[in-house]
Parts: sequence; C-alpha cells; structure tokens
Amino acid sequence: FFLGFKLHCYVAIGTNTRGSPVSWVVLLNGPTPTHVDPLTGQRYGPGVPAMPFKTVDCLFSDTALYANIQASNAVGNVRYSVTDPVLWKELSGEAICSMRGPQSLPISLTPNTMDLEQIATQLEHSLKRLVRDERE
Repeated sequence: FFLGFKLHCYVAIGTNTRGSPVSWVVLLNGPTPTHVDPLTGQRYGPGVPAMPFKTVDCLFSDTALYANIQASNAVGNVRYSVTDPVLWKELSGEAICSMRGPQSLPISLTPNTMDLEQIATQLEHSLKRLVRDERE
C-alpha cells in the first residue's frame, strides 16, 4: 500500500512488548520514523509511550533487506539510517535475486464445495437451542 504512494517504507521484524515475534511497517519519510501496526492501522511516532513494539532486528522491502547490527535493538534506541554500514548490514541485491522463486507461480483455485446456506441454517438452529437451554 505505502509503496504505491512512493513512501520510503520497510517491513520491520522484531518483538513486541510481550517478547513475541512480530512484524510491522516502518515509514522513514521524515526526521523520525513512524511505526504502523498492520492489523489496526495505528501509527506510532515520537512521544507515543504505548508503542507495542520492543525490538527491531531487520528491515526489508521489495528490493532490500537490512539486518540491525547496532549495539541496542530497542525500538526507541535504533537509528534508521539503513544505508549506514555501521548500523545496518545489507543483504546484497544479487543474494536476494538468487533466493527468488519463479516469477510466475501457477495458482489453481478450486470451487467451494461447502453448502453455505445449510451451514448458516445449522448455526442458527444451534444458537437458538443454546439460548433456549440457557433461559430454561
């Protein structure tokens, strides 16, 4: 989405505040980065204390991949100058191209074989039965 607007953006991979792996979008179009939660669309910038992201381990786009080699990978301490080799290790474009699969993968879709009307009717009857049983 953001690439269509010619924004300088990357997908970040790191951890959330619970320590679980997570990915989100980082926009690098201003003096400070903007972090965007892809599930909610919530933007986090400077001075937002409730940012759900804890660490940044790598950034990637459709053309580049950078590994964070800074002393601290904490979101608030990371410097996002991805072209600085002291801060970020870039995977070469040749290496990225060598890992790409075929440019056009065949996709075959099969028709849905479920009877959605029957499933909806069964669900409705089950819910009515549960409500009735709860009221009795």
